[in-house]
Amino acid sequence: MGKMKSTGKWLSMLLVLVLAACSGNNPSSPENDNVPELPDLNKLRINVPQGAPPQVQGIALAVNSFISMGYGWLGPAYGKTPTGNDGTYEWKVTDRTLTITVRAVVQSDGSAKWTVTLNGTDPGTGETFNNWVAVSGSTDAKSKTGQFTIYEPNTTNVAAQINWTEDDKGNLNITMSTSEGQTWRVTSKADGSGSLVVEENGKKTFEASWTSDGSGTWTSYNPDTGEQIGSGSWSS
Repeated sequence: MGKMKSTGKWLSMLLVLVLAACSGNNPSSPENDNVPELPDLNKLRINVPQGAPPQVQGIALAVNSFISMGYGWLGPAYGKTPTGNDGTYEWKVTDRTLTITVRAVVQSDGSAKWTVTLNGTDPGTGETFNNWVAVSGSTDAKSKTGQFTIYEPNTTNVAAQINWTEDDKGNLNITMSTSEGQTWRVTSKADGSGSLVVEENGKKTFEASWTSDGSGTWTSYNPDTGEQIGSGSWSS
């Protein structure tokens, strides 16, 4: 986990920079109908019941941290009008010696391909970036489905990948995997119910589910044998 902690440190620091640059703005799209809809950060966060035990709360916190870290790179675009035309649009924010560019390239079907690029020297850490791609991904025309890849700082090595689908009722299915072999699979329904499954190298180690009234159950497993090693429930 050491590598991921280091990655998280760098990405979280840069996330703060981006969000500070656009404080007070909310996701929106310019009036130009050709500009793709910006993915909504908040809808991808896991909202587990307040009464859920620490095991469940901790996993939700970890997933939410990665989601915020990855999608937070889109911060410069929120509430701002991009430059560009003919299907290619850019949003830029500069903090002294560092420039972050969010680029969207609209496809013929209305979907969009996204990249977030850093160029210059980070004023907080001194780390220098030469048009380093921090995030790449795609969304459909309404951001109902999408996938993003987060890269380790100043490399092309994948740190994490996030995929989601949303139906017309607002029910979400989210899958996130890391380069360390961890996978989180989350279902978040519009009525407040949901579930999550944690896997290590393809083997299930934890699962939980909860109802719309806030009650739920959890089970943990031995990652080597698959044997159940703990379980519990909570009430609303």
